[in-house]
Amino acid sequence: MVILPAAAHSGLKFAALWLWTAYAVSAYGSGLGFGALPLIAVLVLHASPAQVAETA
Repeated sequence: MVILPAAAHSGLKFAALWLWTAYAVSAYGSGLGFGALPLIAVLVLHASPAQVAETA
């Protein structure tokens, strides 16, 4: 078992929090891209569902 000094332990907590925050922001962005943007295209731009589903 490795016992870390308090400063190293604090740094690990900060790194874990940073990683968790980055993951949460990424997941939110993915949800926005897959959910809200097509909905905005249909409601605001009056695009048909077929136009939204179309890939370039």
